[in-house]
Amino acid sequence: MIRQPITSRLSAILGTYYQATPHDIIQGLNWYPSAHRKALELTGPFACGVITSAGVIAALSPNNKWERNLTDAQHLLDTFMTDGAYAASQLRVSTFDNNKAKALAILKLQSPTVDDVATVLNGRKISAFFRCILGDSQTICVDGHAYSIWIGHDIPTIKTPKISPRLYEQISSDYREAARIVSTTSQPVTPAELQAITWITHRRLRGLT
Repeated sequence: MIRQPITSRLSAILGTYYQATPHDIIQGLNWYPSAHRKALELTGPFACGVITSAGVIAALSPNNKWERNLTDAQHLLDTFMTDGAYAASQLRVSTFDNNKAKALAILKLQSPTVDDVATVLNGRKISAFFRCILGDSQTICVDGHAYSIWIGHDIPTIKTPKISPRLYEQISSDYREAARIVSTTSQPVTPAELQAITWITHRRLRGLT
């Protein structure tokens, strides 16, 4: 196996990981499984599957805090299933109108596949978030915090530059390599887990809630 060298970007990811507390690690390992359980809970009262509920959560996630994200997803699902698409379109959510439109489009799909929903989401970050919620352990959700970790500087998320497809893949590749480096036989760490652990750690170190 050809191993890539320890670059400054890879070193920055590892540097954040090695500052993780045991609590950070536990939280990071549980983050996406917990999100998956939340998505499953949303399917209970509604006639939809976890692919749909995870897609709605991901669609409503930009510029939205996690707990509010879940509340918005529940309200949208509830209104859509009970009162229809028009009533759901009138709901206020804590994200952009374009993202609410994506969530509504996902709800209108009949028995969608993962690729169907990813096509509607049409964004590398939210599509990756969606896949991670569903348990894709190799996909990296590169948000503003993940970019700050990779670049090695604390950049406000509102100032995160636009990430090209090529750069997104480079960042993802570095996270995958970092996961390989920190993994042991007794304690493997998947790329998605490493991204979640460093995300938790980065936010703690900067006093973010």
